[in-house]
Amino acid sequence: MHWSADHYLIVASRALRRDDAGQPVAILEINTDVTTARQAERAQRESEERFRLLVDGVQDYAIFRLTPAGHVASWNAGAERLKGYRAEEIVGQHFSRFYPEDQVRRGKPERLLRVAANAGMVEDDGWRVRRDGSRFWADVVITALRDEAGVLGGFAKVTRDMTEREQSDERLQETAAELARSNGPRTVCVRGITRSPGAIAHGRQLYAASGATLPRPARSGRRRVHRVRG
Repeated sequence: MHWSADHYLIVASRALRRDDAGQPVAILEINTDVTTARQAERAQRESEERFRLLVDGVQDYAIFRLTPAGHVASWNAGAERLKGYRAEEIVGQHFSRFYPEDQVRRGKPERLLRVAANAGMVEDDGWRVRRDGSRFWADVVITALRDEAGVLGGFAKVTRDMTEREQSDERLQETAAELARSNGPRTVCVRGITRSPGAIAHGRQLYAASGATLPRPARSGRRRVHRVRG
């Protein structure tokens, strides 16, 4: 392999040609221009490196890849901070270890991957387990990764810790229920709820049961995504 005078990357292969008596009579050389292919490979490596640096720099989200079977294939600093595992401890392990035992028994991790593979993406929220056994409320997006031929190469998983917001929503629901029980039907205005559909949906159920009403939120225009419960 060498660069030509015009700066093309050439792969050369040579073969010795012999006559009927076995004497060498010529050398055959085939030159193949691989410049474009190597430039594409270099660009791909540089793109992957930039993406790796970007992901590694994110601290507020756990961002990592899974194999098609659900084993951890990459790990970023945000994942280590959120879940407590170092890369050398978790890469190669099945991602079901992040889920409570009852959800693992019900097959939820595998079900999430099936939905993501079929629909392209799945959203989920619920309790997850850290390395030390403590729990946190997670908002999760799993995206299927496919090549140009459509072959599934794995999944990208993004997790955010929403524990404080979930606890705030629970306190809000308890307050709303108490208001409904003590004061009867009324209109209750609640500000600051941004999670969906959990807090708003549960809040509406409480208000409907008591006869109270809650203003409907404006349409956000967000596209529909699949969510898995249970």
